[in-house]
Amino acid sequence: MKKILLSLAAALCGILMHAQVLVHTDSLNMLTDTLGEVTIRASRVIRKSDRQVILPTSEQKEKSVNGLELTQRLSLPRVFVNVSQSSISMAGGETLQLRINGVEATSQEVLALSPEDIRRVEYHDNPGLRYGEGVGAVIDYITVRRTSGGNIGTSLLQQANSVGADQVYGTFHYGRSQFGFSYYTNFHSYDDVYADEKEDFRLPDGSVFSRRTDGLPGKNSEILHMGSATYNYTTDENFMLSAKFSLLKYDVGKVLNRGEVYNLANPDYRLSRERNNPRWWNRPSLDIYLYRKLKNHQSIALDVVGTYNGNHEKTSLRDSHGEEVFTDLLTDVHSKRYSLITEAIYEKVWGVNRLTAGLKHTQAKTDNTYRGDTHADTHARDADTYGYAEFIGKTGRLTYTLGAGAARTHISQQGQLALNQWNFRPTLKLLYAFNDVFSMRFRYLLRNVNPSLSQLSDVEQQTDSLQLLRGNPSLDSNLRHTFGLNLDVNRPSFQLGLSLLYYLQHHPVMEETSYDAARSLFVKTYANQRRFETMNAELYANISLWKDHVNLYFNGGVNHFISTGRAYRHRYTDFYYISQIQADYKNFLFIAQFIRQENSFYGETMSTWNRYNQYLIGYKFRNNMRLSVGIQDPFGEFSTSVTRNYAALVGSTKTMHYPNLKHCLLVSFSWNLNFGKQYRALQKKIENSDSESGILK
Repeated sequence: MKKILLSLAAALCGILMHAQVLVHTDSLNMLTDTLGEVTIRASRVIRKSDRQVILPTSEQKEKSVNGLELTQRLSLPRVFVNVSQSSISMAGGETLQLRINGVEATSQEVLALSPEDIRRVEYHDNPGLRYGEGVGAVIDYITVRRTSGGNIGTSLLQQANSVGADQVYGTFHYGRSQFGFSYYTNFHSYDDVYADEKEDFRLPDGSVFSRRTDGLPGKNSEILHMGSATYNYTTDENFMLSAKFSLLKYDVGKVLNRGEVYNLANPDYRLSRERNNPRWWNRPSLDIYLYRKLKNHQSIALDVVGTYNGNHEKTSLRDSHGEEVFTDLLTDVHSKRYSLITEAIYEKVWGVNRLTAGLKHTQAKTDNTYRGDTHADTHARDADTYGYAEFIGKTGRLTYTLGAGAARTHISQQGQLALNQWNFRPTLKLLYAFNDVFSMRFRYLLRNVNPSLSQLSDVEQQTDSLQLLRGNPSLDSNLRHTFGLNLDVNRPSFQLGLSLLYYLQHHPVMEETSYDAARSLFVKTYANQRRFETMNAELYANISLWKDHVNLYFNGGVNHFISTGRAYRHRYTDFYYISQIQADYKNFLFIAQFIRQENSFYGETMSTWNRYNQYLIGYKFRNNMRLSVGIQDPFGEFSTSVTRNYAALVGSTKTMHYPNLKHCLLVSFSWNLNFGKQYRALQKKIENSDSESGILK
């Protein structure tokens, strides 16, 4: 691992030395900004202490039909845009947060943006405390606002394998008011999904029972509905009121996995297995936001979010041989969660310095009902109060960020205290600009990680004839240290960067497996283990050729994990990459994507993520429509996903097969109609949401 890091660092240093020699020979189109902060300038990109400000060119806007297409043309570091799937994600396993005028948004809402309305894109690659915990980067789209007219559009996608994604949206303006709506649906229906599984159970006497499952084609169908209605009101850039009602509904009507189960020592005797896992959830929420600009470059903001999260999940498993039934399990869970999140932020700016202070409080109650073979009722109450302050200053070429926060978490279940924790959250960020092209950033964060409500629950579920899943009310919180170093080259025709990250968790909540001799069951539960480490080295490159008609994008790296439990120690290394070639000629657009996203590893479990190749060609007509056709995995490269558990007592490998994901043809259509006058408006500063359910999984 050290050799890999040193090799990547040496390669980048050579590039950086070359970039410094050429910096004064390159005629840069110098840009300025009115925010009164230190900048590192390059053509259409302004490097600030906590973000990059990208000004889309008129040509980029003209070639794009919607906000997603424009984002793809910007080729932001470590950001991957999948236009066909209407998604934006971030490499390296970090969370990417999207915002429009400061309001947290979905990729579908970004798609609904008209490219000509996007004034600039702010890419926060070192986001501050007010963006929340676990956020690796933030993309904020700053748009012009209109006093009349509006914007309507649609995006339709259909794949030959019964996969589709459709969206309609609209925005309307009247004076200082803006009304908007969006509806998005994504559906999948597979008839031939199957899973092969290998399991090895180590018994107390040292013998090993090897169980195998040969999968048979089964049914898998799901549909997601996302709808929102928004209202915004602004006056003279000193006041903003925003209200947003959102509704998410997810329906997995059928997940039927069938197969033949047998003992490897006696493969001729087989049981028929049928596992079904339908689930549904509804999540309406209302977000009210208020912003007021004060004198002397001061401002205050208040955000209140109320959310209801209703879940219903069924899990059934049946093993039989002819008319004889050996295992018949059913768990039926209903979950209701009500939460209220309130946050206030104060901000003061003077010169190149900024002070931000905030207070956030979350209050929630969760009630779960387990029926079937598991019969239990859980009632949880949780509250979290978090106060923080952050200062950004500058001395010479060094820009520094100092942050500190204190949080109190209180969780009770069944009327009994489960967790009462105070923690300190310091933050240190340094940015040193060697010149207008080359910069280096360092960051350190200390955070407290709390166990989830589901992990804390005093519930157990039998998952098959040999295994049991159990919560642990005795879990404690743990500390996570984050160290990051970034080296960046930012020039008009290319951007290069090297990112080094190290995560260290002391006493993390991770899985462990034991054997219950009295019940002859292997029990999987959660406990505070010794430590978990992640080392990441990542290199990105973005090269534009022939006046931006050809763009080459690469983002790849390596993750090395060290998981140390009370009774185990695992190491796992994984390489990943995202590569894209994009070319346009007149109204034609060609995109080729080659993707191997990083695998996840935690505790004793590894899971693979998306791997596919995709080719797309599109034609833009009437300036606001695009029709595209494409193919995914034409040579049958990837059509499986793997989950592997390295537990000594129960080692397993599950391989899901999706035959109809390869050789897959797709057709998409996008249309965006924009009209009205431009009007500058304020941007929202904060956003909150709640997706906790508390169901044991």
